Amino acid sequence: MIDSGNYPTFQEITANDDYTEFVVQLSSSELGLTEAMSVLGFYMFGGIYHAFNGTQPDDIVVKFVNAETGELIEESHSSEMGGE
Repeated sequence: MIDSGNYPTFQEITANDDYTEFVVQLSSSELGLTEAMSVLGFYMFGGIYHAFNGTQPDDIVVKFVNAETGELIEESHSSEMGGE
């Protein structure tokens, strides 16, 4: 995603060992529509990992952080997508 040119504000992406938490460092201090919609891709990546692993994650978290300041910009949870 970083080198694709589709996400120009993405500086670095890290994930924990079981792909239930992604930290995306951005060159900006706010999310645009493209960055906000990218959470669906991270939820999918985590879900596919768990499908092949035979497990069911309770939640997949995506944190957007300003690369320069370390400030948390936004945090999204897959568990909140159900609308219940």
